[in-house]
Amino acid sequence: MSPQGYIVLRCWFVVGVVSYISVTGYSGGKVIITCKYERKYTENAKYFCKGQKPVTPQIGWCSDLIKTEEKNEWVDSGRFSLFDDTRAAVFTVTIRDLSEEDSGTHQCGVDIRISEDFYTEVNLNIITDSYTEVNLKVLTGDTPARFPRLRVLKRLISAAAPPDYNVHGEPNTEAAVCGAIA
Repeated sequence: MSPQGYIVLRCWFVVGVVSYISVTGYSGGKVIITCKYERKYTENAKYFCKGQKPVTPQIGWCSDLIKTEEKNEWVDSGRFSLFDDTRAAVFTVTIRDLSEEDSGTHQCGVDIRISEDFYTEVNLNIITDSYTEVNLKVLTGDTPARFPRLRVLKRLISAAAPPDYNVHGEPNTEAAVCGAIA
């Protein structure tokens, strides 16, 4: 076959770089997001923003929620905290008091002054469930154990009551599901 019959295709792949993270949280709760970056960027500022990654550097594509140049210490800004662990080349973002408005596309960003920033896309999904306030008394032997008001999450299972008792501490064949929310 002649050389004209061949097409040379070269592809470059960056090994070990994660460009997409999907995270699910519950309304009122918190999420912890860990973002990896290349070791050569340990001295660069790190940030977490909401919105799309810019195709070309433009202001306003991704709105910063927290940004820091601090290394190896927690930085807080409202509901957001960021810790840049330079030894592991990762930074961790914590978001507290989640709401439906937090859902959507976010970016973990590394500020690179002379070229395009390094991004990891984060798709954040917030689930809203209803809670019911109850007073719970669980009988343990001869002594009832009393709990302060608990929120019983109807959908998320975090603990199960003994199958012989309902949420009121009365004998029952149905298992009650409840979780203490601090």
